[in-house]
Amino acid sequence: MRSQAGVITPILAAAIIAVSTLFAGCATGHISDYSLVSPVASRKPVFEDSDVRLAIRVVDDSRYSLELTNKTATPLEILWDSSAVMAADGLEGRLLCELNGSGGAANRNTFIAPGGTILAEVFPAANVYRDEKGAVRVYPLYCNGSPEGDPGSLDGREIGVKLVLIVNDHARSYPLLLKVKM
Repeated sequence: MRSQAGVITPILAAAIIAVSTLFAGCATGHISDYSLVSPVASRKPVFEDSDVRLAIRVVDDSRYSLELTNKTATPLEILWDSSAVMAADGLEGRLLCELNGSGGAANRNTFIAPGGTILAEVFPAANVYRDEKGAVRVYPLYCNGSPEGDPGSLDGREIGVKLVLIVNDHARSYPLLLKVKM
């Protein structure tokens, strides 16, 4: 849009730059296309059975966003210390978790009330570091604990989170694996 004088307004210019940067970033290898391959194959990254609904997505190339819903009549427990991040090389690693945007780590067991839903962001503990100013940062998922990494290295590979839950007094493992397409 142009103002009445035919000049692009500063707000519109900023919006164009932001959108251009966003699309340029997508073309350079960001993790934006993936599908669920486990526990069941699905184009949508959501798994659902009679007890739980688990949705997973990649956020900022560095973490997973999880939405967990308890469909049972009893509380469900998430065992964070038994859960893990699953890297493209097939290895499992310790994960760190932030619940409902709290800003703090929540690696204690978490309970979800019957019919309740929680939101969590998880990321590989090995990818957490402090920058030169002391701020906590997280390397992208393709870096495997170092500043070096190639986004293209994930093309066709499987990454994700293994959640261990107590459902109706039984421990269950839910491997939420995503196949990445770059």
